[in-house]
Amino acid sequence: VVVETLDRLTGRGRSRSSSISALRGRLVARRREVEQSGETARDLRRARRALRLVRRRTKGLLHRGNGRRALAVGFSRGYRRARLAMEEANRRDTPEAFHAWRKAVKAHAFHVEVLARAGVTGLREHGGPLDALAATLGGAHDLTLLEEAILAERCLVGEGSAFRGLLARAR
Repeated sequence: VVVETLDRLTGRGRSRSSSISALRGRLVARRREVEQSGETARDLRRARRALRLVRRRTKGLLHRGNGRRALAVGFSRGYRRARLAMEEANRRDTPEAFHAWRKAVKAHAFHVEVLARAGVTGLREHGGPLDALAATLGGAHDLTLLEEAILAERCLVGEGSAFRGLLARAR
């Protein structure tokens, strides 16, 4: 995500300053190190195990009766979580709080999509704005990750103001 965010900001294929080219090279090298470390494969195995467990626990859940009520309760809870996460993000004003808000919005958007596909009326028009909000919050999170990566490159500290300016313009 970090390399792609840098490319989006600086323009893929356009000529870049030597500082940005050097930063991009370091970020690509760091990504390769992570990919080759085995941690990614280990994380994917853990995620697969967790998803299998969720599938076993939820199999047939909606067929146990009262499925519509369960969906309505879940929809209301998802909306409430997203609204509370928004309030928390505005109150705390931290990257972590805004990322939590994004995750809550995405979860609610998925719920809206599922219910709309199931034929619940009046929900389809809410999907677009929720997706747009999640994308905006995701873009802000991507910029935060890029900023952290830039700060981690101590050898570029002298050029930090140029990078901070780039990030400020993107925000």
